[in-house]
Amino acid sequence: MAYTEKLKDPRWQKKRLQVMSRDDFKCQLCGSDKNTLHVHHKSYNGEPWESEDSELITLCEDCHLMTEEFHEFNLIKAVKSDFTCGSFYFVAFETKNKRRGIFIVCVEKDKTVNFQLIVETEFDIIKELMSITPQA
Repeated sequence: MAYTEKLKDPRWQKKRLQVMSRDDFKCQLCGSDKNTLHVHHKSYNGEPWESEDSELITLCEDCHLMTEEFHEFNLIKAVKSDFTCGSFYFVAFETKNKRRGIFIVCVEKDKTVNFQLIVETEFDIIKELMSITPQA
């Protein structure tokens, strides 16, 4: 069975709703409750509905796209602003070797992702960013 077909399986639909409910139907990265929500698999092991709850997270469509784009990073928190050109994010991240930084990301209306990377800045903007409450 193709992966897209597996996502239509009632077992996945039930699991998906349980995860979204657990996450209060909000993106766990930027806090949005207005955008289309997806359930993201942090890793794939077996069938989609067999994943442990701890391996699943609710993300909005833009954050999901961004997470897939930057899958080698642990995305910690995003602060989002919407503009006519698309959505603009500051995204705090940590690498597997514990280096921290920020992506400045623009997700265009056509879902094109453009970004600038800032790693280990002299300023404590990473800590400051992580203290900001996400905005929908």
